[in-house]
Amino acid sequence: MSKCKQLCLIILLLVLTACSQALGMQHAAQDSARLAKIGNAAAKAPVTVSAAAELLEAIAPYTHVILKPGTYNFSALTEQDIARSSGYVDQEALRHGCLAVHNASGLILEAEKNGSVRLITENGYADVMSLALCDGAVLKGLILGHEI
Repeated sequence: MSKCKQLCLIILLLVLTACSQALGMQHAAQDSARLAKIGNAAAKAPVTVSAAAELLEAIAPYTHVILKPGTYNFSALTEQDIARSSGYVDQEALRHGCLAVHNASGLILEAEKNGSVRLITENGYADVMSLALCDGAVLKGLILGHEI
């Protein structure tokens, strides 16, 4: 192999190594930012809600929502309630009685007292709740079901 080809291969290898290291540093920065968000969520005070409309407004990434005892009926929501829901809730699904949450990583929905919080829909054909792209979401102490 000629010296020119060897030199080109060495330069190419150095460039690829530098690109790989830069990508590794970029991924490390993204991981640090993700961990910082989780840490900030843990440091934030939990949000307490007592009605379905309040729950819809509180849903967001890295948010800890504590639900007061009671029944949260998604079929009983008004158009105003649906319009005030956060950007992480599918409003069209709500019109059918389903709480569809998306892009809310780290969301925690927790009953204040186990077994005392019921999330329901009156639509027998709809899911009560669905989560999409909600990495690390936690549902704790909730009862989900249909009440027809």
